[in-house]
Amino acid sequence: VLVELWASDIGFGEGHEGVLVATLTPRQPSFYGLLPAPLTYRWWRIQFPGWHAAPIQLGEAVLGLSQVLPQSPRYPVTYRFRYPQIDNDTPAGEKYVTTLSRHALRTVSMEFRLRSANDLRQLRDQLYGAARGEANPIVLVPLDDDPDVVIYGRLAPDLATDLVFLDQWTVKVEVSESPLPRMGPSVYVPPPA
Repeated sequence: VLVELWASDIGFGEGHEGVLVATLTPRQPSFYGLLPAPLTYRWWRIQFPGWHAAPIQLGEAVLGLSQVLPQSPRYPVTYRFRYPQIDNDTPAGEKYVTTLSRHALRTVSMEFRLRSANDLRQLRDQLYGAARGEANPIVLVPLDDDPDVVIYGRLAPDLATDLVFLDQWTVKVEVSESPLPRMGPSVYVPPPA
């Protein structure tokens, strides 16, 4: 399955096919594509060309402007994986675990060392100002060739900063995967007779 991203200034219809902007290869649970330059088309279309043996399901598509942080995080960058699950303990002491997702939710923890209060304000405004804490989701794309490290998630609600020396700050940033919508299996409920 391929994913094509089409764009147009006058809409789509007969005689107006638009421009093929990117062809993406989907990966689970999320994937991304970076375009070479900002584009300002009014109309966008996501297309799955070809014949498919099963219906295609798309949870959420995000189209936005990418930003590069003014400074890279310090190493180590920590990746954590956790399967969302429900644990049930019986009175006899048996444990039953139900996994809620086929994919582990990922969390990335990073630490930035900033050399001035100005750098701190710039990082805070650019990262936390755009995401407004955990109100707006973000797509974290580290400068890495591994597409599995891309995370569509939310920042931790608070920004932890430490003044470690005169005008030197450390900032701890955490992004947790939060794919939307979170839906369970579809269940058909017949109308009352």
